[in-house]
Amino acid sequence: MQNFGDAIRGVAAPINTAQQAVYLMEMLDAIYLSSSSRSEVPIARA
Repeated sequence: MQNFGDAIRGVAAPINTAQQAVYLMEMLDAIYLSSSSRSEVPIARA
């Protein structure tokens, strides 16, 4: 959380890139979908 606040204030660069954040959200969405459907959910890695 420290880095997030620092990045918003402009005193530090974000630890993760925007691409990494999108991939993380895709992973989290796949985890939830896999849990509810009880099946594997493929994740496209670009």
